[in-house]
Amino acid sequence: MNSGAKNSGFGLHLAHQLAGTLGSEVNLTDLDAFKTFSNVDMSSVMNSDSSSVASDGASVYSEDTPGKGTVLYITIPVISDVNNAKKRLQGPVGADEGLDLTLKKYVFSPQPAPTSSDGCFRILVADDVAMLRKGLMRSVLDIFKEISDCPISVSTACTAEDALRAIGSNNYDMFICDNQFASPTHLTRMPPDNDKNRNEVESRGTMVDVRRAVMKFFKEEAFTIAPGDGSLSGIDALLQLAKSKAPSINIPVLVLHSGHQLELPKEHGIIVVRKPLKRNDFVPLFERNAQNLIETGMCVEVKRGDKIAVLNRAGAQLYVKQNCMIHAEDDSVLGAGRKRQSVETNGNDKTDQIEVKSPQQKKQKSS
Repeated sequence: MNSGAKNSGFGLHLAHQLAGTLGSEVNLTDLDAFKTFSNVDMSSVMNSDSSSVASDGASVYSEDTPGKGTVLYITIPVISDVNNAKKRLQGPVGADEGLDLTLKKYVFSPQPAPTSSDGCFRILVADDVAMLRKGLMRSVLDIFKEISDCPISVSTACTAEDALRAIGSNNYDMFICDNQFASPTHLTRMPPDNDKNRNEVESRGTMVDVRRAVMKFFKEEAFTIAPGDGSLSGIDALLQLAKSKAPSINIPVLVLHSGHQLELPKEHGIIVVRKPLKRNDFVPLFERNAQNLIETGMCVEVKRGDKIAVLNRAGAQLYVKQNCMIHAEDDSVLGAGRKRQSVETNGNDKTDQIEVKSPQQKKQKSS
């Protein structure tokens, strides 16, 4: 398959991603030095490569200087003590290891929006490289399986333009977007009137069921493709959504997933993460950004029973606020600037709900 990545340095980018996922880094050395510590299998691969140079001239050996060449390699840590290895695998991991839950202000606790078309917390991922779309989809599905009983569905987009069209036609709760896109080639075009029925993979079922669904999805993956697609950057698409005032579009939580170290002004309410997004960093990343999502109006605090939930604009829950057991009659906890409204629950009963205004919403109201 021609991905359009030839001679673009993408292979080196993938090597850095793989190394980062394994907690290692890419090393550079010459061929002679590498032979001193390579094993038999590695030597066998290099010897076979030296005897048959690929048609495009690709080889670890230099044609100008026989026996010389450059090797990129990564190292993988190995624990020889089996019991120690099991203890590390089964023990707590991640950026929040050993952190008492009572110290967190917001706990990532996703739940679908009441109006969700498929009863799932809906996620859209956009990347121009099929392998990265597949890897990100699998990671997100696995993460939600591990941390929550919340059902999710994941769809894909191949360009920023394709993603904007998807969001305009479907309600998503989270949008994870690459920054740089190439023009789409060798991809299946989706009929324009089918965008509202864009294919997705749901987390319901066993892990085997989900894996099979992922394989089937990528065999049939299709996109909306129009002339000029690939020219819009992920940042520009995310900023368009962050600034959008269109009442017909429920703006999802926005995540920039870039291979470069980028920073965006906090007032846009866009979460920025550098590739690769490690599974252990997923929850801490969102919990660190909870306060800013509320302050920028991307999310809002809402009273539900004796707790405060944090909802996105579509009504899907992202967090539960810690240590905020409150009562409707306790005015001192919520303070001023609130409003009471009646909402419909899953049944036909009505319940009072108190919405805690974000600072941005208060400012807009006062102006």
